[in-house]
Amino acid sequence: NEKFRMAAIRSRVALDDEVERRAAIIKEKTEEALSLAELAKQFSPQVVHAIRTGEMQISDSVKESEICVSFIDVCESTSVMQAVGIEPYQNALNLFLGIAVPILFKYDITFDKMIGDAIMGFSNEPAKRMDYIARMGAACLEIRDTIAVRENELELFWGRPFQVKIGLANGAAKVGFQGQIVRSYTATGMVVNKANRLCSVARPSQIVFDGSSIEALAARGFRTRMIGTKLLKGIGEQNVYELEAFGVAANERWSEVST
Repeated sequence: NEKFRMAAIRSRVALDDEVERRAAIIKEKTEEALSLAELAKQFSPQVVHAIRTGEMQISDSVKESEICVSFIDVCESTSVMQAVGIEPYQNALNLFLGIAVPILFKYDITFDKMIGDAIMGFSNEPAKRMDYIARMGAACLEIRDTIAVRENELELFWGRPFQVKIGLANGAAKVGFQGQIVRSYTATGMVVNKANRLCSVARPSQIVFDGSSIEALAARGFRTRMIGTKLLKGIGEQNVYELEAFGVAANERWSEVST
């Protein structure tokens, strides 16, 4: 009887320990899920995936990496806001974001931030891709062409043709979670400034880039042309090119990209 009694006591203790252990696991997983849900509201899916799989931590230090940066700027936004008012203006921008950001995600491009009416994205971090420059070129073309296809929807709010101009540049940058009070996953460096300056010299519906990306885009069959030499503020004179369209080979390749 004593043996049975002690066995029953040990069983109850083991059961209590197991219940506590499982409760602790449930609490930990719930907190993790809530944390990831909050992160998903703040960061690109590629960033959240890297955190979920343990490839990256928010506490990680900033690292140097080769990336391709794009600036996509809405044309004539100030005059439009004055003409149509803030609500139609904001509706158009929301529709623009709804078009552009999913396309960036489709090509494994990280959405960095919105600066006024322009958006910034970069490829090759945290999702490493050998063809990261071509992916950026494909995303920019698809964004431009999708906006053209949906021009009637956008013009209802914008009151005139809705157009963007785009600059992209390839180079080294510091990438990671930056900031003390507010942490954001972002890229900083000369390549970011260069993409911004290239965007500033582009015309409406034009995608411009410098010589750092020409070989990678040509290798994928994109159709490009040289515009000429432009003076980029704070950088100097640069040979500038226009990305016009997918080539045949590139079109076949990128038609298979899935979300």
